[in-house]
Amino acid sequence: MNANKNFNKEASPQSKTKKLKKKLGPQWTKDELERFYEAYQKHGRDWKKVAASVENNRSVDMVEALFSMNQPYLSLPEASVDGLAAIMTAHYSLFEESESKGKGHDASGVTRGFPIKKLHDAEDLEKQCTLILTEGDSAKHLVMAGLSSLQRKTYGVYPLQGKLLNVRIASQKSIKKNRELQNIKTIIGLKDETSYTTTDSLRYKHVMIMTDQDEDGVHIKGLLINFFYHNWPQLLELNPPFLSEFRTPIVKVKNRNEVEAKSFYSMAEYSEWKEQQADNLSKWETTHYKVCIKYADALTGSLNDEDMKNTEPMRYYPIVPMVLVNGCRGIGSGWSTFIPNYKLKDVISNVEHLLNDEKTEPMDPWYEGFEGTITKDGENRYKTFGRLEESSGNAETRLVTELPIEVWTNNYVSSLEKENRGKVSAFIENYLDRSNDTTVSIQIELKKTEKKMTPEEEKEILGLTTILSTSNMYLFDEYDMIKKYESPQEIIEDFYEARLKAYDKRKELMLMELHAEFDRLECIVAFVTDVMKVEFRFDREWSCAQLKGKYEAIGRDLTDYSFLLDLPISSFSQKSLGDLQEARDKVKHEITEVETLTSVDVWKSEFKKLRASPMQH
Repeated sequence: MNANKNFNKEASPQSKTKKLKKKLGPQWTKDELERFYEAYQKHGRDWKKVAASVENNRSVDMVEALFSMNQPYLSLPEASVDGLAAIMTAHYSLFEESESKGKGHDASGVTRGFPIKKLHDAEDLEKQCTLILTEGDSAKHLVMAGLSSLQRKTYGVYPLQGKLLNVRIASQKSIKKNRELQNIKTIIGLKDETSYTTTDSLRYKHVMIMTDQDEDGVHIKGLLINFFYHNWPQLLELNPPFLSEFRTPIVKVKNRNEVEAKSFYSMAEYSEWKEQQADNLSKWETTHYKVCIKYADALTGSLNDEDMKNTEPMRYYPIVPMVLVNGCRGIGSGWSTFIPNYKLKDVISNVEHLLNDEKTEPMDPWYEGFEGTITKDGENRYKTFGRLEESSGNAETRLVTELPIEVWTNNYVSSLEKENRGKVSAFIENYLDRSNDTTVSIQIELKKTEKKMTPEEEKEILGLTTILSTSNMYLFDEYDMIKKYESPQEIIEDFYEARLKAYDKRKELMLMELHAEFDRLECIVAFVTDVMKVEFRFDREWSCAQLKGKYEAIGRDLTDYSFLLDLPISSFSQKSLGDLQEARDKVKHEITEVETLTSVDVWKSEFKKLRASPMQH
């Protein structure tokens, strides 16, 4: 009753819609969003300058409202104008129906405006949500981090694990047994052999595909489209679209002297642009976010020097073996693996033991934020327990405030439904779920029994225990061979040997980069000194021919002197020269430091920095 009273006192969704619509102003176009994004990147939160850059009579309040609405996404390093446009497009189409309910349609039958509707009950929520299908759990966490508390009420996220089944060539038996496809159908509310002319009966009105732009991501996206088109082709003909795509760039280029930046979503698109800019490539900084080597190259099928700077490496060597921190579960052809999570401090401690020529110590599984208990239950076996509290004032009422490891809230609540209880129905009278996306709160009313159960027995009966096994830990070793590990300590020992070798290669690369930077600064210092002594007349029409032979060139070829030609006039001062000399001497000092440090010394220094970071407190 209290919740109903509070609900009645709140402003109506339509009134809130009007307020937000007034702040945002008319629907933002793609051009306006692009100008907003570029201005925000340049001026930050100086909304007057941002509004002036957007033009089209966009006020300070309008641009600030747009920022506030998308702040979680814009704060991500992966944010882009295309991502902002995709989110706003989804918002406009998502909420236009709620405005039609509040305001009706205009004479043309087109719903106008962009209301934000606060959802108060499950039925209303299901009708308005957009489901985002991501490639893996890491992408899911990225999306969740970028959603505000309001957006989490209107967006669902489901992580896809690898490539989907091709439903056009698979048997019906295989399709029905495929857990991932069945989960997608259940989440959306789709039914086989049903023709959908509207999405009114579905839990989600829209599906957004969010996969990597590499070859695997393209395949997954194609298999998803294939899945929907093969079973429900009418859905793909709806307007607003049922299916949409969130694209992320593979390559970004930024002009060294201007704010101008470009994003590319395929290597073919990037290669075409490179050919057009053949004479001006030195003026652009290139960042590769994810490269599929098969399509890396400008005709030759190989990577050039510029590409190699940012290309995704074959393997990573983090400070500690992150597979033990994050855990791992997977199934491959003929193999499966499961590795539980371990405490980061324990993993660091064991690596440090090896760095000090000491033996490693046993570790027990540990999960961040888990408020239940984990106990050893025999060799290579652990038992996890959720948390069950007895409700005050009622001997038959229990409150579940934590679930065991690898049990998810939705699945557990589903198991409490009458049709799913099975043998447990003899003990459960009723339940009430008050959980949200961060907290477990499930009230269970037990049936009265003559024999009183112990807390451990109640947890067993109510499904609040799981088993973690450490007898199936398979990983690829440094030679790409599948290896079974008998303990987490053995994984650390293998990782230690492999990373120690990688440090030598890293040291060689660091010295190469430092020497290149030293040579560059030395050349600039000499050039600036000559200009200031009038030994080289300052002229903006300098050519490469005038500089050739006198100063060493760097970059893609021996004719690239842009690092000198593009120097601002302010560089030719005594203060600027002093700063350049100081920077050069600092790099020289770094070269000496790197040359004297051993791999073990470097690793220990990295641990020192890691321990001082916020994640260690």
